[in-house]
Amino acid sequence: MNRSSRPSVNDRSKTRVTFGRGPWLLVFLSLLVITLTLSVARSGQRRCQEPSVAITVKGVRFAVPQNYFPLPPPPCDTEQSAFPIRALFPDFSGSTPETFEEFHHVGGGWGRVVSILVQSARPSPELEFFVSRWDDRWHIQWSDRPLHGLETGSYKSPGWNWDVFVERGGGIITHVMQCTSPESVPYPGCEGILFFKGVQVHFHFDRQLLPEWRTIHDGVVTLLERFDQSHR
Repeated sequence: MNRSSRPSVNDRSKTRVTFGRGPWLLVFLSLLVITLTLSVARSGQRRCQEPSVAITVKGVRFAVPQNYFPLPPPPCDTEQSAFPIRALFPDFSGSTPETFEEFHHVGGGWGRVVSILVQSARPSPELEFFVSRWDDRWHIQWSDRPLHGLETGSYKSPGWNWDVFVERGGGIITHVMQCTSPESVPYPGCEGILFFKGVQVHFHFDRQLLPEWRTIHDGVVTLLERFDQSHR
């Protein structure tokens, strides 16, 4: 399937956002900024001593066990614009003394760790927005060869080669991911995007786990449902 035969995503009205040169770099810079911001905010506050930390993001209240945080958790019962957590595939458990090395990537690579960033949603709550953004900036070249039940495409940005994976249902994009290519980085990874009660969620995992993408996606949703305290 060539690019011209794909349904156009450019004719949709959408919010335009200006992004940096490297999307993957942007993800890590965002995580760094969030980490520094939370560290500064916590510097003058006592660490939460409760087993689970209550965090509210865009009206959604979560109670997250302390062993899911990759850094000291925020104070008890606060409102945040974002927070990062990590879980271990396939059971999505938090860090334990037995899994410490896996969580801290001893030996390099992603391993079984799934990194999750929960944040306030950007202007568009539609997955089509992200595909359109990549296509506008880098011109996705679509393939007629599906992989793991997903439509596939690719694009190049300066210093980075990306593969795009989407699933459609009812005429809309229901799942979307992008992965760095093995030729671009020593440890290629994937980024999936979903929305949970209007909150934007990015999850990152080793590209070797791509055949398990649906299990990972559903595992992230199940984890957030377990932490969700909005109706309890």
